[in-house]
Order: sequence, then structure tokens, then C-alpha cells
Amino acid sequence: MQFFDKYLLAQIGKEAQKLNKIISAAQSKMPVQTGDAFLVWRLRSLANEGKLTVQGDWTKGWKEITIQLPAA
Repeated sequence: MQFFDKYLLAQIGKEAQKLNKIISAAQSKMPVQTGDAFLVWRLRSLANEGKLTVQGDWTKGWKEITIQLPAA
């Protein structure tokens, strides 16, 4: 599971970005492909661990979600 984290985290900075953009960019760099639903689950797990800040309402779909690194 954590194999994909480095590809996801490499796409995330201090500025908030749309979830779809992060997923697309990470997938283009991955030597081993996986589905977008799995990557979203990993991002949610990282956010629950405090490694990411997520804004938006998950019930409204992925297009509404933005992600960034937490403020120091």
C-alpha cells in the first residue's frame, strides 16, 4: 500500500490542488499502475494520519476535493 505514497506525495505541495490533478499526475509517474479509487483511499488514509490537509465535501464527489501539505 505504501509503495504508491511516494508518487502521491511528490505531486502535493503547500498550495491546494484538485484531487483529480494529483491522481492524474501521480499515475503518469508510476511504474506499476493501480486504480484511481485505490489512490483516493490512500490519500484519505494519509490525511487521517495528519500527513495531508483535505478540503471539500467527499459526498459531493472528487471534483470538489482539494489537497495540500499541512501548514508547518
